[in-house]
Amino acid sequence: MRTAPFLALAFAFAFAFALALASGDRAAAQPKGKQLTPIEQYAKFRETMNEGKFDIAGIYLDQFLKADPPDADLLKLQEKYGSTVFQQLRTVPRYSDDPANEKAIRANVEKLIERAQAAVAKVLYDPARVQKYVNNLGATYEEKVYAQQELKRTGEFAVPYLVQALQQNPGPALYAGVLDTIPILDAPSVSGWVAALEQFDTDRQFGVLTALGARRDALALTTDAQTDFSPILWHIASRDPKDVPPNLRALALTLLNRLYPGTKADDKRPEAELLVLAQKFYNRRAKYTGTKTNPDGTATVPLWTSVTEGNVLKLSKVADVPVGKAEEYYGLKYARWALEAKPDYEPARALILSLAAERATERAKFAPLATVEPGVYKLLSGAPSETLNDLLQRGLNEKRTSLVLAMAQVLGDRADRAAASGPGGADKPSLLVRALAYPDH
Repeated sequence: MRTAPFLALAFAFAFAFALALASGDRAAAQPKGKQLTPIEQYAKFRETMNEGKFDIAGIYLDQFLKADPPDADLLKLQEKYGSTVFQQLRTVPRYSDDPANEKAIRANVEKLIERAQAAVAKVLYDPARVQKYVNNLGATYEEKVYAQQELKRTGEFAVPYLVQALQQNPGPALYAGVLDTIPILDAPSVSGWVAALEQFDTDRQFGVLTALGARRDALALTTDAQTDFSPILWHIASRDPKDVPPNLRALALTLLNRLYPGTKADDKRPEAELLVLAQKFYNRRAKYTGTKTNPDGTATVPLWTSVTEGNVLKLSKVADVPVGKAEEYYGLKYARWALEAKPDYEPARALILSLAAERATERAKFAPLATVEPGVYKLLSGAPSETLNDLLQRGLNEKRTSLVLAMAQVLGDRADRAAASGPGGADKPSLLVRALAYPDH
């Protein structure tokens, strides 16, 4: 018996069997005598997804798209399953083990998202419409309830309008209406509110945090970086009591104790808790909502930011931020808050330098930081030699290549004697020599 022909036949049989399975699923999706509606087809797709049969689900998704669902159906699906129901399909790590099939399914996911966004933009993303419903949050009870449902349908697009309304000293009815809307919004919409929190005054922080704490999914929100509002609670707890109203500080501690039973937040060191949060990003252990796996295998996430220019709070969203940049953004923010709470807190300072150095070295693809990342190079150059030597030693011990190379550049340019001299004799090479020989030290 010849092995090669046998393997060829076996492969052909397996392929035919797979096609038969797929054909069977297609037949199941479209039984004789009944043509499934697009919404019914999507229900089959979700059912198969829930069973973990992602490759078969890809067949249903393809059929759904080929049925050319009308805009009204896409809007109904978003209303039923949530405003980010289609974007969440990006978060599946793998649909198929077959590269071609995986690529085709992901292309269909992007096609569906594009179709849905166009449908939503036609109907829901009309600034005048959104502003009308925001204003109606301060109207009669019936108008308020209807406006809340429409704003929920609108999703993240409505958040900047809601934030702006809260900032513009609205009357009591509208102020309460905006805050009452926060608990009913879809979870991804919370990202914008969390980003805006640090720009609010203490009264608005109290109102928004109270609303976030009233959400049924408050604990679940803390699992994703963009919706986690626990860092701002530790930040409030870390500030000088003279700068924070007693009611806001008490609320922050109450929410922390509720989110983390047994924590006893008032007995904790807020700067240390903030550092723990920052280290999660430094060590690449953070989770994100809306993670997108790109065709080249890289991952990007949506990221909300806020700034105050004059008296105007500007809230914006960047759809596709590389995960490394998101780690840097959140890690540096929380480490900076820890350092603000305790200016001589050396672990926070070291983490800021380490995170900035590593991510800059990666972006520069190991080119000279002084040329490619002058801002980070300046930050590192201003640090004491003792701190840089400690970071170099840590990088060598923990085998952090990017950190080692960054420290070696700065210390080498500085001609640092401590790094250039051996630690205890001619037989023990200096830190810089070890760094230059890394990773073979």
